[in-house]
Amino acid sequence: MTKEQNDYVISDTMVRRSQQQQFKNQISWSRQGHIAYSPPITDQGNLCITYMECLDGKTWQLAPPTTFTIQSFDEFPDEKSEFTLVSFSNTGWDLFTADANGHVTISVTGIKKVYFDDIPQTYTTHSSGVNGASQSPANTVMNSNSSSQYTRTSFNSLEIFYSDNTQLPFPNLTDQHKKYLNQVLTMKWLNIDKQVIANAPAVRSQATPENQVLNGCAAKLGAASQDASGFYYTYSAHQYKPYGAMHPLSTKQACIGVRRSGEVCLWHQEEHGIEYKRVSTKLPFSNLDDEIVNTSIGFQRDGKIIIAAYFAIARSVKLYELTINWGYLLEAAKRIQTNPNYIVPEGQRVQPTFNFTKLPPVYSDGSAT
Repeated sequence: MTKEQNDYVISDTMVRRSQQQQFKNQISWSRQGHIAYSPPITDQGNLCITYMECLDGKTWQLAPPTTFTIQSFDEFPDEKSEFTLVSFSNTGWDLFTADANGHVTISVTGIKKVYFDDIPQTYTTHSSGVNGASQSPANTVMNSNSSSQYTRTSFNSLEIFYSDNTQLPFPNLTDQHKKYLNQVLTMKWLNIDKQVIANAPAVRSQATPENQVLNGCAAKLGAASQDASGFYYTYSAHQYKPYGAMHPLSTKQACIGVRRSGEVCLWHQEEHGIEYKRVSTKLPFSNLDDEIVNTSIGFQRDGKIIIAAYFAIARSVKLYELTINWGYLLEAAKRIQTNPNYIVPEGQRVQPTFNFTKLPPVYSDGSAT
């Protein structure tokens, strides 16, 4: 079989091994404490959320889960489809789920929609959200024209803010194979435009009369003074910019995913609100009948995204470099710094787009073909 230029040839054994890792994508632990997972399908639902609870100050266990039923596409109203992807965002509030039909939902956990008649005092969602990326969604923007309000609740609650059922264009799912091609194989949340603090490796030094250890465990009266043998360690930290593409607004989030058909989707928040919008395109590959068996997404220091995809018919891995053109969100990011209520006019809202470059393979000896 003739391979396309710039493709990696991968053995069938490696492909099978990678597919056996699929179950790890069905559970996600949020930095806020939520644990979401896809349980065996029952009449009770297809998504569970729990958390670690302490019983007596010493013993920990998983709290009894709260089960939710999240519907798939409208074509399958009675079907409870198992989730193949479950992933919390970097802030820990937003939850991405994709089922076996490729239906995507993005929910926000820890909040609940309330109504004026029921609860007169709630957290409104009418601010620009410029005070930090990790704040609770109950304190971030919804829509300046929206009357919706949300209140903080326990861990085991969520509200859906995006569904493929409500976003055009709808996929063609007229037969089983089309449903199969619509599956989301992988997704990844984009990093937030916020400096990351990392510890540098410890440096071991010899104490001398001129360079004594004055504090810490290795000091003269410290707990480890006898074990230190005259040595001590110093620690430092440094900051670095996160890798990969990032939403132009540091308080907003976005994620990217790849479907089996080769469709690449970007789900992103707009300049106001916490709802998500979707833009998509297809990976450029020559055989339109081919399909992706497995894929992975990586981030580069220069802000670009790398997509590696293994194709069934070609039986090889293709590498793509992806750049996101953020469109109107770039202008919104500039204007909101001085005017938090600024909204890009409807006629100027150029949606984000993608640029793809196919990469040549680089082998372990450094050669490229």
